[in-house]
Amino acid sequence: LGSGPRDLPARHRTMRDAIAWSYDLLDQNEQALFRQLSIFAGGFSLDAADAVAGAGGEMAPVPSTFDVVASLVTQNLVIQDSVAGQARFRMLETIREFGLERLEVAGEMGLVRHRATTWCLMLAEEAEQELIRGEQAKWLDRLEAEQDNMREALEWSLTCGEAETGLRLAAALWRYWSARGDLREGYSWLERALARGSEASATQRGKALHHLGNLAIDLGDYAAARKHYEQSLIIRRNNGGPSEIAEPLNGLGLLTFYRGDYASAQRFHEESLSLRRASDDAHGLGNSLVNMGDVAAAQGDYKRAETLYEEALAIRRQMGNANGIAYCLFNLGDAAWGQGKYTVARRRLEESLALFREVGDRLGMGYALHSLGRVAHAEGNERQAAVFFGEALPLRQELGDRRGVIECVEGLASVASTHDPALAVSLYAAANALRTALNTPLRPTDNVVQEQELAAIRANLDTEAFDEAWAIGLPLSLEDAVAEASGIAARIGADRESLPAGLSNRESEVLRLVATGLTNAQIAEALYLSPHTINAHLNRIYHKLGVTSRSGATRFALDHGIA
Repeated sequence: LGSGPRDLPARHRTMRDAIAWSYDLLDQNEQALFRQLSIFAGGFSLDAADAVAGAGGEMAPVPSTFDVVASLVTQNLVIQDSVAGQARFRMLETIREFGLERLEVAGEMGLVRHRATTWCLMLAEEAEQELIRGEQAKWLDRLEAEQDNMREALEWSLTCGEAETGLRLAAALWRYWSARGDLREGYSWLERALARGSEASATQRGKALHHLGNLAIDLGDYAAARKHYEQSLIIRRNNGGPSEIAEPLNGLGLLTFYRGDYASAQRFHEESLSLRRASDDAHGLGNSLVNMGDVAAAQGDYKRAETLYEEALAIRRQMGNANGIAYCLFNLGDAAWGQGKYTVARRRLEESLALFREVGDRLGMGYALHSLGRVAHAEGNERQAAVFFGEALPLRQELGDRRGVIECVEGLASVASTHDPALAVSLYAAANALRTALNTPLRPTDNVVQEQELAAIRANLDTEAFDEAWAIGLPLSLEDAVAEASGIAARIGADRESLPAGLSNRESEVLRLVATGLTNAQIAEALYLSPHTINAHLNRIYHKLGVTSRSGATRFALDHGIA
């Protein structure tokens, strides 16, 4: 790219010269906007282009961003795409690098970077509020499209003296990171932002510490979560209102719940609930009601738990909070499972899973899949249970949800109990030791179920074999336990005489991916097929199943353990 025949025009000799030649043909406004748009690493929308364009310093004014962007598209310096039906634009990386050079030479880099970062902050803080209302999937997808730009904005603000902006941006993005499963990345950014933003306002530090605690608790780092929640609480008791104080109290309630201290969890949640009722905090109120319901359900008080869940569900339906509704349905399904109401449990959990998939909440998907596995196991459908646990396990492992991974190991141990009782005992032992190390004991209700499982195994396994298997499992690392559990999921989950509705193996695989929410193009990429071939597969699948839509096919896949 750096050389070529000397008798050709300069623009043909090197790619850079070719880009420079095209740039020199632009008028002043086009050159200015071209430079400004190069600031975006992950493409840009028209409103993002508007945010960085315009007069300022020595920058030329841009009277119509739309017209100039259209001209840049016509001249092949900007590419137009369509993402979720919305126009989005991008530059080839080589062209973008040239634009950044021109931006630096023009002395505009700092100003344009500041504008882009300000736009990212505005979008993130707007999305933070919208993600507890309706259209959550749209807002999560919008943030996902901007992740490269968000990363650049975070990096610049944390290294160029705008630490409070970086702290605000990182704190505003926590809900996206949690829902989409980028827990480790989110934790890293928030931790860095707090370290750099030591002089930030108490309001911002209290908020950021609370959200850092939220990410830590999902990652299973309970010591870190306690530290962050307690620091947030100290700051907010001195500087915050009732809603702000309620948040770290709620976090401490979650923490003590996971550690099996239900009396403390109840006290924290009651104080948080009281503050939220007083401040008319509908979103927070829904959270407190669900968490108090979890405390009741863990101790077997399912009637009280369901009352609290239903109250939370009504609030979240009124808010249009689809993700919150999904969690309420999950909780109600889990409570029905605990009472042996398996048909009700399955229906609620399937509704929950469908909503989680619609929103794109991978953390919630892991919860729902695991609980569907427990329902299938309780109904004696071990193959379907293995499929659900087998899908939940790698998802929760990828998210960094260590407590969730242990739960899946336990679920697959229950599936193995009739196929390989010694291996089941080893996995139960490994999970027991891993829970002790993480300081997250089984809920009393779950402990009763596990003791019944172990008693049934003891009845079919002599004492010496049981003790030997238990001793083998105790020292297993989480990775080794996952490997053993994954083997069970593969063996038992694949143990089928024939596929339902006369589906072929390929059709079953396509149907499974449809049920995970992938588009035809994404399925084609995953299976190394063309979109046309995938469409043909889907037409045959719909015909065999007697359905006419993806939702109908997804329901069939869930009902038959294909997804």
